[in-house]
Amino acid sequence: MDPEDEKSIQEFIKHPLNATEFDPNDPLFEGLQVLALESDPDLIARTALEYCDEFLKKPGKANIKEAIMSLSEGLRKRGPNKDFHKRLLIQRAKCQLSLQNYGYALADLSEAIALFPEPSMYDMKAGALFAIGRYKELIKMYEAYPNKAELSAETVKIYENSIRGVKMEEEKEAKVEVEKKKKKSEKAQLISALRKKGLKIGERLHNLPQVLDAKITLDASGKLHFPALILYEESMQSDFIKDIPEDSKLGDQIGEILYQGLPWDSAGIYQLGNIEVYFETNMSKPLDPKVKLVETKEKWKKCDLEAKVIDVIKDEHYIICLLYTSPSPRDRTRSRMPSSACKKKKKKK
Repeated sequence: MDPEDEKSIQEFIKHPLNATEFDPNDPLFEGLQVLALESDPDLIARTALEYCDEFLKKPGKANIKEAIMSLSEGLRKRGPNKDFHKRLLIQRAKCQLSLQNYGYALADLSEAIALFPEPSMYDMKAGALFAIGRYKELIKMYEAYPNKAELSAETVKIYENSIRGVKMEEEKEAKVEVEKKKKKSEKAQLISALRKKGLKIGERLHNLPQVLDAKITLDASGKLHFPALILYEESMQSDFIKDIPEDSKLGDQIGEILYQGLPWDSAGIYQLGNIEVYFETNMSKPLDPKVKLVETKEKWKKCDLEAKVIDVIKDEHYIICLLYTSPSPRDRTRSRMPSSACKKKKKKK
């Protein structure tokens, strides 16, 4: 026999398509394995499930994620075999549940139930719905199930807890609604009181720590209470008073702060008998478009320390400036903040 013919015959016999024995490392054999896998959807699904089992034998989230990827590939290339379809979906749902990926798990379970409804699938779906607080959906699913005796005792317990969960949510929502109405009513009463007393509210200008709670309030007797930011312009310092009743004297409020002593006024210059208090005229734009600013050439107006606070802020050029609040760990009725109107009295020459 011609040597070339002998060589061709031997290659034909050794080819993986014809060989009874083969080398698993042979590139031709590996190529045939890939071709066989890609052409057999059931083999793809079976291999995906086997890979999943192998990954899940090892601990760690990374292996569960690898299992999910394997199952996803099996689902993507699966054939018409319904059993494989169901097993791939359920196994992937279990993996997603173990990672607490409830949304993905519910998607797989819903698809599986639509195609192959089984009690165990409903049990799994009930657990996932309960975990993310979708109580109403769980209750609807349970009550629509025809033969509830097929469901697990755990699902029945979850259903009962869901009913309690819905009730608690409804009670909470009702409380929130009552609180909203209360706040709305309080706000309306406050606005009405401000308007009746001829006070003008302006846009926000200053920023304060949130815990200082810089709000205008109305007490049960109809008396207004105001927060106040006091600026020591000459020293670039400031004080904050959380609650000033409208009928209190301005001098009494300022005097209480000065009596405590100002930490930055070591010389004790700022005393009630040694200061003048001013407010800046038209310092903010009124929030009510119907309220018009009364023009004045004066930048500052001197306050009478013996006057009541309500009389000071009723001035036609006084705009009550709302205060921004931002988070801060401090909370004091009177707080000191570096900033910048109390002024020392000018000495007469």
